[in-house]
Amino acid sequence: VAHLRTALATWEAGHVDGSEIRATPAALRNVQATAASYAGHLKHANSQRLQASLHRRFKWLGTATRRRKFHYKLEGQPVAISYYKRPLDTSKHTIEQLPVGAKSL
Repeated sequence: VAHLRTALATWEAGHVDGSEIRATPAALRNVQATAASYAGHLKHANSQRLQASLHRRFKWLGTATRRRKFHYKLEGQPVAISYYKRPLDTSKHTIEQLPVGAKSL
């Protein structure tokens, strides 16, 4: 569990700023794979409280690990994803699939 917390904290330090996630599609797939791997391990234990504490500590985790498709032109470019620091409510999550710094029409 300590390795999971360390991995998530390291990813957070490089990609999360305030209520925004800035990462390339590959980095998002990487954290999704990491979270899925540990979720598989946690399924074998009574870990509801542990999972809840992880989501309280890493409020961005649900947004970052949600499956999504990116346009092929965005590969290798950072994208900005906003998230709310409240408990996970997928109806309120937003994503703007534009390169960071680009303006939407």
